[in-house]
Amino acid sequence: MDLVDSVCPEIQAWTNQVGAHAALADPRKQDNAALLLASVAHTISARSQRFYVGVGGHAIVSTEDRSVLASHSWKAWSITETYERLTLRFWPDSTLTVITVVWALLTATALTQSLE
Repeated sequence: MDLVDSVCPEIQAWTNQVGAHAALADPRKQDNAALLLASVAHTISARSQRFYVGVGGHAIVSTEDRSVLASHSWKAWSITETYERLTLRFWPDSTLTVITVVWALLTATALTQSLE
């Protein structure tokens, strides 16, 4: 866990709730309805030539008075920036391509799981 926190701490919460398992499949007492939704309905967005996960948030709203019953948002993190940091450390001769971005996300998730 220390290695993941030192190399890419911003993905730890996302990986625990989405990458390792969807929180919806194995909810904890502290997980609210919005987090459970976010664990299976997350988006990948692009901005400034980077791919990001965790942009935006989720809210459960009452149909009666439109009050927010539960909300959750991830800390946004860049898949491509994380890959570049990991590449410098583990694969210094690698180049960034669309395939390697997807591979990086899977690798980051597997790395986190193996350290738990």
